[in-house]
Amino acid sequence: MDCSTGPMRVIRRVIYQFEDFTLDCERRELRRASGVVALEPQVFDFLEYLIRNRDRVVSKDDVFKSVWHGRSVTEATLSTRLNGVRTALGDTGKAQRLIRTLPHRGFRFVGAVEETPVSAGAGERRPAAPLSLPDKPSIAVLPFQSMSEEPEQHHFAEGVTEDVITGLSRLKWLFVIARGSTVAYKNRAADMRQIGRELGVRYLVDGSVRKAGARVRITAKLVDAESGSQLWADRYDRDLVDILAVQDEITESILATIEPRLYAAESNRARRQRPENLDAWSCFAQAVTLLDNPTRDNLAAMGRLLRQATQLEPTYARAHALLAFVIAAESVVGWADAGAAIGSARESAMAAVRLDGDEPWAHLALGYVHRQRGETELAIAEYEKALALNASFAFAHSHLGFALCGAGRTAEALAHVAVAERLSPYGLVAGLNDMVRAMAAFIDARYGDGIDFARRAIREGRGDVNIRRHLVANLAAAGRLAEARQALAELRESVPNLSAKALEYMICFWRKRDSKRYVDAFRAAGLE
Repeated sequence: MDCSTGPMRVIRRVIYQFEDFTLDCERRELRRASGVVALEPQVFDFLEYLIRNRDRVVSKDDVFKSVWHGRSVTEATLSTRLNGVRTALGDTGKAQRLIRTLPHRGFRFVGAVEETPVSAGAGERRPAAPLSLPDKPSIAVLPFQSMSEEPEQHHFAEGVTEDVITGLSRLKWLFVIARGSTVAYKNRAADMRQIGRELGVRYLVDGSVRKAGARVRITAKLVDAESGSQLWADRYDRDLVDILAVQDEITESILATIEPRLYAAESNRARRQRPENLDAWSCFAQAVTLLDNPTRDNLAAMGRLLRQATQLEPTYARAHALLAFVIAAESVVGWADAGAAIGSARESAMAAVRLDGDEPWAHLALGYVHRQRGETELAIAEYEKALALNASFAFAHSHLGFALCGAGRTAEALAHVAVAERLSPYGLVAGLNDMVRAMAAFIDARYGDGIDFARRAIREGRGDVNIRRHLVANLAAAGRLAEARQALAELRESVPNLSAKALEYMICFWRKRDSKRYVDAFRAAGLE
């Protein structure tokens, strides 16, 4: 029996109970005596499907059709989700206490299940008693308030709410409360801390929609539900030429902004813990925020944190992916042996893809490794896979811009940079986009623009080796040799062993004429 909402403002749902577990499909919660058990959305869907079809064996094709809606995914991804279900239930592939695998046939839920129908008025409130927090970051999206009586605007507000919930649910590290659990807060003032306690979440998203003529204004904010403090707020003013296109654009912008803000909040939370008490997620959260300023010390710290994360949780695909990125980045700037580092980075990136083929960070990391190996088309293909999995992944848009620049496709590169900047003007892509613009300007012989973009990136805090290289190249190519020599001297402070031969590895131009011009510019600045 499917969990569903009945007519006449009455919520009807079924609670499944087995052992000491309770599965509430409408609220998308798995609970046991100790509290809510955190489940990724697809893991929850897999478990629900098995329980609803427990009277028969379901094939892999059945699971692919129901959980992934026919979308092509690898069997490794299915195995990862099945392992996630078993882990949540304290089951194993060897014991198969609740979920049995039948070779060449499929799977079946074999535990004893009791169904309990539940009916309540649509205004039903969650119990006021605090719920325990899941063991990973948790968030609820409150219904966006419509500030008008127009029915069309109400639908628009509901659409934005639903799209933000759906988008956040794609972030596998995040526990997202289903919409059915938050609808009771529509048009009702309540203290954010109280809502957080009632829903058992750490963060809340709240917002409103106001229409004036052919314009719409959407406000959104992210709140720490434990303290009640506001972590981020913004407003979006748009022309309502195409209401669905506007809804999609606003949703993507909100999602792209919220993700790095959550990383920062979780990183601050993790820093208050003793190092020996950090879990894998806390290690990752601290590491990813250091990408904003990729100095030598920060990359080294990231490597330590991510290795700790993969030791604590060997199947953590995202940690393997970011570790691959860090290892490759250290080699790009000359802080690690190129051959050994790229080999190690490739192993970590491939491990991430094997563990979870649907993890955008895994494909971004593999694309970055391909880029450093000179495998142009493979790099571009992996970045595009990352964006197919998460169109709001601003960091992937920026790196696709790098790859396209390397192939000489500067117009396409700049288009992706513009998307990245629209999605997330702060956070991981701060300054990174101007670095791509400086690189594109050099390729197109717009050296004055390249100098301006490079210096702006440095002012924005992107003072790493890569952007300083682009500053040297554009200055020298523009004939401003005194400034180029000074910029090269500053670059050598970070990379004292820099040489023309080493530079050929560090740069990512795949057209020989671009590489030659770049190296010649450095020689003009005094590099031997």
